[in-house]
Amino acid sequence: MVKARPFARTPGCVVGPPCYSGRSPAQKTWRFGGMVHLMSNSPLSIVKARFGDDPKKAKEQLIEAVKKVAGKDLWLDRLNEKKGLQQVSNRKLLHLEQLFGTMAKEVGSRDKLIAEIAKLKGRPKDEDYKTRLAEESTPSLWDRYQSVQSSSSGKPGST
Repeated sequence: MVKARPFARTPGCVVGPPCYSGRSPAQKTWRFGGMVHLMSNSPLSIVKARFGDDPKKAKEQLIEAVKKVAGKDLWLDRLNEKKGLQQVSNRKLLHLEQLFGTMAKEVGSRDKLIAEIAKLKGRPKDEDYKTRLAEESTPSLWDRYQSVQSSSSGKPGST
């Protein structure tokens, strides 16, 4: 008969797993079966930390930050008139802000991104292909660019 091992407990934990230790107020560690897992912050806590404690004002400031980073070169205005960006989750808005910032540094605009994808695919003069690419959303274009770039360089996952 195999004897079960007792769970590793951190000081202050009364019961076995999952056990949350209070080492860092920003991130909690989760212990289970001798392994330590770091839990990431929630999108709301990230937004509150960056833009203030009031959730509504913080979200409005996040939306303005996304619009500012995207500018007119990267932004496609395909929003629902009734809902707008207020109904988009904080997680998606944070992702868009990070994505647009990276794209602005590396490529610059959607048109340059489309031209770069066509060039890497070996179709720089194919206007139909570029037109079809222009119909895609900016994040999907960025994903396509990264995959084409990594396949053309021969390194998987390089960006």
